[in-house]
Amino acid sequence: MPLKLAIEGGKPIREDFLSYGRQWIDRKDIQAVVEILSSDWLTQGPKVREFEEKFAKYCGAKFAVAVNNGTNALFAACFAAGIGKGDEVVTSPLTFVASANCILYCGGIPKFVDIDAKTYNLDTEKLEEYISSKIPNPNTTKSKTNPKQIQNPNTTKSQTNPKSQIQILPNPKQIQNPKSKYYQIQNKSK
Repeated sequence: MPLKLAIEGGKPIREDFLSYGRQWIDRKDIQAVVEILSSDWLTQGPKVREFEEKFAKYCGAKFAVAVNNGTNALFAACFAAGIGKGDEVVTSPLTFVASANCILYCGGIPKFVDIDAKTYNLDTEKLEEYISSKIPNPNTTKSKTNPKQIQNPNTTKSQTNPKSQIQILPNPKQIQNPKSKYYQIQNKSK
């Protein structure tokens, strides 16, 4: 007989509360918050603009937009990427729920690809297998799509799929490793 999850009436795995996370806040952080709370600008205002400008400069970007939390940052990223109704977006199953919810908020469909057990990042080999399973073999599939419709920027090989656009983007945490890649599939079935 399979074990029941605690949410389904089974025995909980742990008795004590598992903390979601811990913050590191020092006196300087507290003083900065007190200064804002004492000002006329509780939301938006000059400190937000200053933060956005400094962050954009640090990242080498023209602009940056401050949001109130990571969930909204992910939602804004999906929105900016043009994720829409029916688009498939690959994410990790070993992540906070916001990673999938931001896709759903835009009308997309989250698709999960497992992690690499050594790095805990998305397993790029499994991701390539997933991508390959979505792209018909032009030798065995009749397709009305121009083979150059989808081009992998890291190779000279074109791949055909009438409904997908593949973008290969650098992972900010691994940008210094040229062999590391972050892939995103968008199923353009609109």
